[in-house]
Amino acid sequence: YGSCADTEEEDMDLGGGDYENGKWYHTALMFGGVNTNGKRGMWVFDGSTGGFDFADWQWCRDETMDFIQGMQLPGGILMSPIEVTAAALSPKAIQESYYDRVPDFRVRRGPVIDDQTRMTETIPYERTQFAYPMSLVSPPILLQTRVEKTNVCRNHLGSVYQDKIWADTTNGVTCELPYECDQDLLNTSTALMSCSTASTPSEFFGQRPLDLGGQIQFYEFLQSITDAPILVRNGLPQETSTFIDAQTKSITVAMVTFAPEYGLASTISITATLSTEVSVDFSVGHYQSLEGDQLQQYRWVSYIGFILAVVILIEKVVTIAHKDVRAEIPGFVVDFIIQVFLPIVYFSIRLSQVAASKASILETVGTEGLAGVPWSSRSVSLGSKVGQFFDGLEKFEAKLSNESLMGTFYFVHATAALFRLIFQTSAHPRTAILVNTMIQAAGDLWHFVILFFVLNFGFIALGMAQFASEKSEFSTPLRSFETLWEMLLGSMIESGAIPSSTWSYNALIMLYLIFYNFFIFMIMLNFIIAIIVEAYMKVVASIADMEAEQEFCSDVSSVTYVSIKSLVLRWPGHMQLIKALKENRKIVCNYAMMRRLFPNWGRRSMMGFLKHYQRYDFMAITHEVEPSEQHETIRQTVEEVEERLAVMLGVPVPTKAERVMEGHRLNMIGQQERQARINRSATGKKSKDRPDRIFAPSLVVKDTDNYKPLDGNQGHSGNMSNGGATAFDKMSMRLEAEMSRQHAEMSRQHA
Repeated sequence: YGSCADTEEEDMDLGGGDYENGKWYHTALMFGGVNTNGKRGMWVFDGSTGGFDFADWQWCRDETMDFIQGMQLPGGILMSPIEVTAAALSPKAIQESYYDRVPDFRVRRGPVIDDQTRMTETIPYERTQFAYPMSLVSPPILLQTRVEKTNVCRNHLGSVYQDKIWADTTNGVTCELPYECDQDLLNTSTALMSCSTASTPSEFFGQRPLDLGGQIQFYEFLQSITDAPILVRNGLPQETSTFIDAQTKSITVAMVTFAPEYGLASTISITATLSTEVSVDFSVGHYQSLEGDQLQQYRWVSYIGFILAVVILIEKVVTIAHKDVRAEIPGFVVDFIIQVFLPIVYFSIRLSQVAASKASILETVGTEGLAGVPWSSRSVSLGSKVGQFFDGLEKFEAKLSNESLMGTFYFVHATAALFRLIFQTSAHPRTAILVNTMIQAAGDLWHFVILFFVLNFGFIALGMAQFASEKSEFSTPLRSFETLWEMLLGSMIESGAIPSSTWSYNALIMLYLIFYNFFIFMIMLNFIIAIIVEAYMKVVASIADMEAEQEFCSDVSSVTYVSIKSLVLRWPGHMQLIKALKENRKIVCNYAMMRRLFPNWGRRSMMGFLKHYQRYDFMAITHEVEPSEQHETIRQTVEEVEERLAVMLGVPVPTKAERVMEGHRLNMIGQQERQARINRSATGKKSKDRPDRIFAPSLVVKDTDNYKPLDGNQGHSGNMSNGGATAFDKMSMRLEAEMSRQHAEMSRQHA
């Protein structure tokens, strides 16, 4: 029956015969399109059998806008729920629906109770306990970023092709009776296929977009899209299968969970990015509230951190006070920032955040936030619920952002402390191998890095230009770098099961990968190994030349023993000793020199100091350093240079005795000059009674016939065969006597 007049009636005879008792029948009514004369067709299906006829009247709807007002059936017939589709289905689709439902309805024999019993009885709640110590705080939400449709593509063929597809569909048999195309398809050329613009549409799926997290996004409930084939939005039916289409750029599933046992609230985001390929990623954020004993424990840990920072500050100040302040200022500033300032800042901010975590999680996730959204209330509109949900989600994400920021702060601080710890290993020669090796190899490593990045940039550019269209590993600069970096570490591009997916199938890719592995993996990687090994060997050689170096534990015990002994015997401080010895500029340290440097130092304490260090062989006066191969090479080079200069200048190569005499002469000149400076500083004016004695050099110009060595201010001339040798012997005897006298004086002072 039509709804425009009582006389509007249409009969349909399917010829199905009588219906059997106790059997389900599948009936479908389809109101099809309108033909050229304006008549509307009607399909009636009984199971897989259908009949078609034109209605003699126009279909219209009254003010109730109801599609069907009622159905009249004979008595004793049970009817399942009625399914209404948004558009007319084809006969094939109706038949497929029938055959899909036949197995289910064969086992259904009707309701087990009558309507009266069903209306009066209650249904017990089927309780299912949570298998995990957490639950969803709110329904999962779908967030979509999309762009608008357009019939103007970036290439001319794209625009022409999609217009042809639309024209062939709307003007062909697809939209002719008994089928009907909707007005949107008939009037919009982008209804079937379209290109995309960069702008966001003002409305999609019956809803306006929201600004969420700095992005314009459309939302929908995950359960609504996955469980319902049709949703009504703004009074219009929307097929959920069209929620994701070619204009969708990304789709995100956002969930918020809470674990009551641990006070842990989490956000879980699963994002799919749609472009030439679909990439899926996820992110998880946590926010935990500390209360009761846990909060008190964290407070105690923070207090201990504050105390340690203050103790370290005091230790640094005391240490720098006993050193050269100017030289120690840079290291003091670095240690102050890493060990004092940053820990105090971190613990101060973090302690305040943890103390407020209880109120924060209650405000964002608790009953005052996401958990308080009245999803089951029928008196609150959906818009109000969604608004309250996104407000709470925005507050919760702000808390998570603060947590992430503090995590970054801690990472920077911990990384700086780690590098400081690595640098501090250079305190002992044996543990300084890492730092000294990197310092030794710094120059070569820097140029290696330059060469490495230049070559990698070239391979990345070549890979993207040649293989980006067929290999996803080279689709972007970042993906290309990741691929080449993994190849540097020994892996290769993944190969599939079919031949065309292997890296050796394409000759160009095979050559590219072989070249990269040859230049980078085989050559460059061995370069860096050679650089580090060479620097390491130099560091080990320098450690071997150190006479004072001991094994690490031996040095630690020795330093501890000296520290205790210096306190007991009241030795001068190490910095005071080092400063005095540097200013004295003496190689030999004996009792007389120490007495001159420290007049107030007690004799017993000073003797204990000298005896302590006298037990080390390498500190004895008679200790001779075994020349290394490098020193021997230098000595031979110096001897060769001396011989050549002797020939050029016409002088003999000085003997060992002549070298000693020349050193003695220069020493006496130095003593004379120092005494003159002392006199000038005492009187405040230039001294006029400077000694007139001049110490002549011991070396003279060599003459084959006349060799004249000089002794003091008087020169002795004579031939090497007669008087010359006598003057030289007298000089040597005088020098030996002077050395014997000095040795006796040193022995007397030591005694």
